[in-house]
Amino acid sequence: MKKSGKKRFFILLIVVAIILIGIIIIRRNTSKSNSVSILEITEDQMNYYKIKKEDKYGVIDKNGKVVIEPKFIDIEIPNPTKDLFLCTDSTDINNIEWKAYNAENNQILTEYKSVEAIEINQLSSNIPYEKTVLKYKDGNLYGLIDFDGNKIIQAQFEDIQNIDYKEGYLKIKKDGAYGVVTIEGKRIIQPEFNDVMSDGYYNEKTKYSKAGFLLQIKSDEGYKYGYANLDGKEVIDTTFSELSRIIEIEDEKDVYFISTVNGKKGLIKNGKQIIENELDDISYDSITKLLVVEKNASYGIKDLDGKQILPIEYDSINIGGDYINANNGEEREVFDTNGNKLDTKNSSHLKVSKNYSIIIDENNYYNIEDSSNNILLKDQYVYIEYFTNDLFIATIDNNSGVINSNGNVVIPLKYSSIQKIDGTEVLQATLLDNNKVDLINASGELISGLENGVIDKTDKYIKLISKNNVKYFDYSGNEKSYQDIVPNNKIYASNKDGKWGFVDNKGNVVVNYEYDMVTEQNGNTAGIKKDGLWGVIDTSGKIVLNPTYKIDWENVKFLSTYYEISGIRESVYSSDIQQ
Repeated sequence: MKKSGKKRFFILLIVVAIILIGIIIIRRNTSKSNSVSILEITEDQMNYYKIKKEDKYGVIDKNGKVVIEPKFIDIEIPNPTKDLFLCTDSTDINNIEWKAYNAENNQILTEYKSVEAIEINQLSSNIPYEKTVLKYKDGNLYGLIDFDGNKIIQAQFEDIQNIDYKEGYLKIKKDGAYGVVTIEGKRIIQPEFNDVMSDGYYNEKTKYSKAGFLLQIKSDEGYKYGYANLDGKEVIDTTFSELSRIIEIEDEKDVYFISTVNGKKGLIKNGKQIIENELDDISYDSITKLLVVEKNASYGIKDLDGKQILPIEYDSINIGGDYINANNGEEREVFDTNGNKLDTKNSSHLKVSKNYSIIIDENNYYNIEDSSNNILLKDQYVYIEYFTNDLFIATIDNNSGVINSNGNVVIPLKYSSIQKIDGTEVLQATLLDNNKVDLINASGELISGLENGVIDKTDKYIKLISKNNVKYFDYSGNEKSYQDIVPNNKIYASNKDGKWGFVDNKGNVVVNYEYDMVTEQNGNTAGIKKDGLWGVIDTSGKIVLNPTYKIDWENVKFLSTYYEISGIRESVYSSDIQQ
């Protein structure tokens, strides 16, 4: 019995030890991760907006209720889903003191003399501030708190500021040197550098979140640059006079930099020197994934592993699609991406789909080639761009339209410009004489638009606006009613015989057709336009503000009696009367 008991006890100790080791490993693995969770906020999630009246600022909620009267010199709303508003009456821009208020107009975070929002680059976020943290000041030093006032970092830094394009990561300054912390307070780069910057890496899926950090030091020879990855590990020593990431390479594992030493260029891959710093210039082509290199005024081609594809002996090199044009004097040779010489007069060849390629001939005319290398078009086009399936944007004599792969005209070549609306399956086509904007869907169908129209692409739909009309479309080009998009409104704009009114969700008329233009319901109000002036009604159709505002732009938006204006950093609503 004693031996059995000792055995069980020994087994129990082993099990406990394994569990403890597992916990330690989990903690260690967690601690190694420096990824930051970024809060995304869409337009329909926003609860609060900034308002302006006679050069004073306040706050309005999404239903049009004023929660902070416009009485402050400035207001910042770092997270418009939360009722935390930073207000100031300071006139000294070098010593602004901010105080925090909630929606009950009560001052909060009073244990801190001054708290500040941390501005970020709007290219990386639709909200111009860090959305979960604030910086506070204690004496002359800054620390970090969350929105409840909990300290994340004690006040110990001379400054805390954003890093362009790196939301969630903050630049700290201590003893005149810079480092990096996350918004969770984890220090990933010690403050040892003259500056720290984002390397600018971006892709559609991860945005800027996978970008690393350029490190700068000041030496007797001038500024030197190195690189730290997202985890803060210094991968490239700060020994280069220039360092530029090839951001067109959308690969998070293999990171390439063009480096410069004493004016000479080289290539670094994942911290390893692939091409020595002996070239006069290096440029990257994203289609062929090759490097055009220059030395002593001669050009050649290398791949990303440093392999020589074409010798450095040409007067110039131009890349057209997956063709390499190498020129010496008047003589031109064409090569494929492996350096094999081709017997062709074409200067460009770009495979755009499984079945088709776009080529440019020796006279700079565009054509379409099928997978059997057959040339499909008889007409001479000055430009062709692939759209979808077997449809192409085509241009002759400055007139653009849509053709199919056989050269048949699908959309007449009469538009001054045709371009894709990013993130959709729709083309935007503009007529020059009346600035009419039409849409073209992926089936090649023309959707009649509006004269003097302006496209506004939101995160859910395409809005086509003119001074007297508005249309809505999904990302496939199907026209939608606003009721399809926002089914819970009480009233919807409706057009009849050139005049506008409002109907309910069953089509019953709520406001008669007597206005020149209206806006859709936003919050508890909607805009009405008559005789060139804008006013406001509520959702029952009652006039809240008679037509008063003279507003010259098309995409007008109201909350209560405030209309949206463009601010420097964010949208602001105003009630000022324009003269």
